Amino acid sequence: MNQIRLTHYFTFSRSLGGVESILRRHLTRDLSSGIESKILAFFEPEQFSSARIGCLGLTWRDCVASARRKFRHALREAQPDVAIYHNSWGLPFLADLDKATRRISLIHTDAPNITQLFASGEGLVDGIMCVSDQLAAQARRSLPLLDPSRITVLPYPISAPDQTAHHSPMQNRPVVCGFVGRVIKEQKRVDRLPRLCETLDRNKIDYRFEILGDGPMRKGLEQRFRKNPKVVFHGRKEGDAYWQALGGWDAAIFVSDYEGLPISLIEALSQGVLPIYPSIQSGGDPYTAKVRPDLLYPPEDFEAVANVLKTLQKTPEQEIRSLREVGRRLAAPHCGDSYERAFSQFVRQIAEWPRISSSEMPPRPFYISDYCPFAALRRFHYRGFFRRNDDSIRQRL
Repeated sequence: MNQIRLTHYFTFSRSLGGVESILRRHLTRDLSSGIESKILAFFEPEQFSSARIGCLGLTWRDCVASARRKFRHALREAQPDVAIYHNSWGLPFLADLDKATRRISLIHTDAPNITQLFASGEGLVDGIMCVSDQLAAQARRSLPLLDPSRITVLPYPISAPDQTAHHSPMQNRPVVCGFVGRVIKEQKRVDRLPRLCETLDRNKIDYRFEILGDGPMRKGLEQRFRKNPKVVFHGRKEGDAYWQALGGWDAAIFVSDYEGLPISLIEALSQGVLPIYPSIQSGGDPYTAKVRPDLLYPPEDFEAVANVLKTLQKTPEQEIRSLREVGRRLAAPHCGDSYERAFSQFVRQIAEWPRISSSEMPPRPFYISDYCPFAALRRFHYRGFFRRNDDSIRQRL
């Protein structure tokens, strides 16, 4: 089996997000598949660099032009066989510098600009990996000229404990539910949690709500909930402590604007925790519906969430056990090494097939947006992140 040198590109590698946990998993497991993996984390401080993790040290004060300079310097000696651009971040303005013989986008997250994101990779990638069927379908719609065999779905992996959680009957006690993930506003919309709990209080639901995770919104939420004894903050937990906290819940409630397929949803299902999930046309929707359709609720309709909890508390225990077992079965394909096998198989397939990504690109033209700080681009001109060296698809972007 030929060894493949592969570099993963993403914004961060040390934070609590699902992509970051996947990157750390790649470092420990890729080698067993004959893949020599490294990571280049664009926004991690340089002092955190190590033998296998490079940190570019970008901040939101940097711009496309400065990112290109730092990227070129970091890759002076690195020539990977395969470059994996996670969520395609940086692909449009860095691809001409990466020296890779094949490029693959690995899309973890749906987003309002997902069509633009896929289109910006036209001609720059040899394949696309997605974490849900919904994302793969969107990739095929956005890139109709890309052979469908070059688009694949990966079974998002989890590392669940062998022993699943035990749940006592839900009748005659507080229902234990919570939020798990990054405590942030964008995408996860944790700013909605106070309104959710106010709705549960107004409906006189006997509950305990736990927040498992960390992020910039945590302090504000702690202040907001300081007079509500029903709300518990676990902060960041890892290993057995994480699974013990998550496994103690009856239900995991999601309030996101958009998702790919949340790892936290699969982890909750593996422990028999019931999902209560917004109908946002994401990879999590069908998983939730297969447990029970009424666990899907209209986005931001927290009266519907309250009604779901009331219904669950009145549901016979044997039926609740059956629902929990359905969740465990849905999570089972995401355990073990299914992800690694699918990932390595696709990478080797793309490496063996003819290259279709651009290997020689024109010099980058002058774009005023290349000199605007990323923070300004993000707020005022998001299209600047998708500017490429060529003009072939500028009208579509």
